[in-house]
Amino acid sequence: MDDLTEASERAVVVVVTSTDPALRATAAARAEALGLSFVNDAAGLPAGTLLLTLDADGWSLADPAPGAPGAVRADLIGGGLGERLRQGGRGEGRLASALGLKRHPGARVLDATAGLGRESALAAALGCTVIACERSPIVGTLLRDGFDRAAEEPGLALVLDRIDLRVEDARDVLASLAAGDDEARPDAVIVDPMFPERSKAARAKKEMQLLQRLLGPDDPRDTIALIEAALATARRRVILKRPAHAPQVAGVRAPDLEVPGRSARYDVYLIAPPRL
Repeated sequence: MDDLTEASERAVVVVVTSTDPALRATAAARAEALGLSFVNDAAGLPAGTLLLTLDADGWSLADPAPGAPGAVRADLIGGGLGERLRQGGRGEGRLASALGLKRHPGARVLDATAGLGRESALAAALGCTVIACERSPIVGTLLRDGFDRAAEEPGLALVLDRIDLRVEDARDVLASLAAGDDEARPDAVIVDPMFPERSKAARAKKEMQLLQRLLGPDDPRDTIALIEAALATARRRVILKRPAHAPQVAGVRAPDLEVPGRSARYDVYLIAPPRL
């Protein structure tokens, strides 16, 4: 799906701006590449419009309406995530277990739904080499900015050096890897679909609220097709991230393993070795 087609299929309107006059030419060029409108002044925009903004801190996505949650960025530097990345993925035993790193350290991983980069970065901090796939060019803009900024941090540069960002549909990337040399295929594929929230008690964080408005929940048919592509390409396993108490995905075989967690679990599908 090309950028303009994807933009036309979104229900929400996104415009690009910059609060820094020195960065407006860069922001305008990015708007043109995305097929979006650029505005110098965000005042007076129709209700529901989202702003993709470039400022001195990088790219962000926000709803400018009064009372709306703050801007969302792909931040791999601050907070608990940045600290875990600097500590080599400390505390991420569940992800390490799902990826099978005890038996296969340094695995090649493809994150099929990279989003704002959390799983990709944590897998890289655990020593994996990662292909991070994000099919939305708008989210890809946030993610590339986050990766670039994190790569400038001395404590994170080696982690980010293990990540190859592809702003493409993961199914296309998987197909190209499957058609190539066996050594190019990932050992593990992570799939984290954006499922709709089922209750007010499970309300998404502001990041997910904005991404759900931007992209909508994943079509179950697309999710199944992505899982099937992953199962056909991965060398060892496919990891499906699910809400902790959600049912298994209909239309896909039962997972071989589950790695439970308080808010989310990993369903692990093992790839049977070929018969000789």
